[in-house]
Amino acid sequence: MPLSSTSWKRTAPFHPDVVEADLVHQERLAVGMYEFDEATGAREGGLMILDSADGTVLSEMTGTDCTGVLDVRWTGSTSLAACTAEGGLEFFTVAKDGRKVECSSKIPVFDGEGPKAVAIGLDVSEGGRRIASMATGGEVALVDGCKGKVLHSWQAHDPKMESWTCCMSPDGSLLATGGDDCRMKLWDVRTPNTDRPVLSDRREHEAGITAYLFVEDGRRILTGSYDENVRVWDLRYGIADSACDATAMQCVVRQAAIGGVWRMKRSLTGKDLLIAGCYGGCEVWRLEDLLEGREAERIGEYTGHDSMAYGITSASRDGGVVSCSFYDNAVHRWSYSIDE
Repeated sequence: MPLSSTSWKRTAPFHPDVVEADLVHQERLAVGMYEFDEATGAREGGLMILDSADGTVLSEMTGTDCTGVLDVRWTGSTSLAACTAEGGLEFFTVAKDGRKVECSSKIPVFDGEGPKAVAIGLDVSEGGRRIASMATGGEVALVDGCKGKVLHSWQAHDPKMESWTCCMSPDGSLLATGGDDCRMKLWDVRTPNTDRPVLSDRREHEAGITAYLFVEDGRRILTGSYDENVRVWDLRYGIADSACDATAMQCVVRQAAIGGVWRMKRSLTGKDLLIAGCYGGCEVWRLEDLLEGREAERIGEYTGHDSMAYGITSASRDGGVVSCSFYDNAVHRWSYSIDE
């Protein structure tokens, strides 16, 4: 597998845990940052906007204006949603040139104090009109992004164990959640008054579930885990039925990754799978192989990070990628060769 070439490197003021390229031209990068001081209990971090071409810092918001950001999504060409260490959602407006970022509103989501109320993950649908967020204590919430209020929340996972991730299906009807209890759960959020998952599995993953990625048709989903494997699940038999059960959800492909899979993203071309693999670094797989039920060809690898690779995003259609690693405060742009 060819090693990928580095374009630029940037050092962040706090530990970066997520990076997202803007939805239109991928010219701006939103970088979320988070640090926890065990001695004082202080949580710090913020949001940084970078120029995708050369890594220049265009603007940033840190300190009391914006504490730790653990996940972020662009909801429009100049708007962002982020989940924070304070257990809520924050919404930002970014200037078209990226040189100004402002917090437009905040929504408290998870009650309580301490690590269990930290909002660790989020996903958006309908351009941010509906938002899902996950707390490390296993609570999940659905939020109306337009009205700025929590629609429904429930305990999705064991509160004694840490939860890590949530992901909405393309049509916004399903929500996948996961964490250290190794339970893969899918919820039908069209009926938010039920707290029972429509599909679940507790046998396949050998360590915590840390990442999800739905395929566009919503009938297949990829999972990433600390057990250093990517799995492809076929949901078609379950979701097509009105009565869904766990026997209808099948793991059809399992492939070892470069490390614990913290985040997965699809390339802008849709052909490739980008993986942030913690201490293993980053790699790129041919996604079509996985979706056709066979082991994926590895077409790119990046080992330039000196710490845990947590964030990754596609930055151009010609193989440009930006990733970030946590303890060394690093954000790197690199590229891999793609087939024409």
